[in-house]
Amino acid sequence: MGERLGPRPSRSERGAVLVETAIFVVLLTTLISGVVRVASTMGATTTLDHAARSLARASGASSPSVVSDTSLLMGLAATLADAPTLRLQRLVVFRPQPGTGDLPSGCDQPAPPNAVAAGVAGVCNIFGPAHLAAVSEGAGPSAGCASGSWEAAWCPATREHNSGELQLVGIRIEAELDPSGLGVLSSGAALTATAVAALDPRVD
Repeated sequence: MGERLGPRPSRSERGAVLVETAIFVVLLTTLISGVVRVASTMGATTTLDHAARSLARASGASSPSVVSDTSLLMGLAATLADAPTLRLQRLVVFRPQPGTGDLPSGCDQPAPPNAVAAGVAGVCNIFGPAHLAAVSEGAGPSAGCASGSWEAAWCPATREHNSGELQLVGIRIEAELDPSGLGVLSSGAALTATAVAALDPRVD
């Protein structure tokens, strides 16, 4: 005769095992999702910080010519094309407030829903997803400061490169981390990066 097996687990015991397994799977999935989200957020933050510093340096340059804000937006479009989980909310090119480097009053307004000029005269230009889509499709306007142009509020050509005092330009990028690209079912994380650079003396 064969060896007798132990008593079969009861139906309640089998049910308890299934419940414990389900709880373990849920906890493991949550843990993995959290790790993925944290890692992705850190990577996205690094990408935005690097982009803000690069755009600030480019905006402060004056040789061989002053860099337009539209060119900055095109550079940001190229960066975001390599970071598909990041969705631009706002790009602000601004004159930092003396002593603090903060955004000037009024420059915290939302980006317009359409690709139209936005900003505060003499202190900032504001761009949003519509502007980014336009330059990505090659449909953005040529750089310029004519009335109605994207750069009309704070014209790059009139920024004080040769005022005799240190003049600064700031870049603020606000983006959202798209969770759908991470396989994470949650709301997107809001990310912000700000950088400030000196305006180089202009060589005429």
